[in-house]
Amino acid sequence: MGSLDSAVSMLGEMEKKGMKLDAITYNTILNGLYAHSRFLDAEKLWGRMVEKNVVPGVRSYNAKLRGLASEKRTEEGVELFEELKNKRIKPDVLSFNALIKGFVDEGKLEKAKKWYHEMGKSNCAPQKWTFQTLVPFVCEKGDLDFASELGEEIFKRRLLVDAALLQIVVDGLVKASRIEEANKLVKLGKSNCYRRYNLKLPTEE
Repeated sequence: MGSLDSAVSMLGEMEKKGMKLDAITYNTILNGLYAHSRFLDAEKLWGRMVEKNVVPGVRSYNAKLRGLASEKRTEEGVELFEELKNKRIKPDVLSFNALIKGFVDEGKLEKAKKWYHEMGKSNCAPQKWTFQTLVPFVCEKGDLDFASELGEEIFKRRLLVDAALLQIVVDGLVKASRIEEANKLVKLGKSNCYRRYNLKLPTEE
């Protein structure tokens, strides 16, 4: 926390001296403040940035989206997302990930799914982190149709994930007596050409 306070203080001194600061400088400190749950301090800095005619970009908005999500205020994050688009700023995968993570943490399955699909509509490719966030949550909620879809998508996109993540899906499918779908993922794990995943049906253990 001390180094973050020092950075905020130094930024204030630089502003007083009339030094022109760029968005990168503001974004670096905004990221730190939002990440450490110092939302009010981050909002004050956001206001100062705007006053200095430094236009918030997608990285600024992503920091704020993550901050809102960490405060379990993801619905406000959706409003901010719309503001971002209205200002003709193109959201990126981190923008969508922030909303997905927020709704996962709030236990809102349908909204997390919605923003995963919105990501696809916006031609943003989900990352490894997207699946690491969604898969355990979706399985926990018992939505095995979506879990199976996510498992296959990981192979389709040739993502390097921990085998344990895929095994969660396999185990869930077997438990629900959906052996054919589970076996499909096991075979994909063994036959894909970019990385072998030693997945097993529980009955094989």
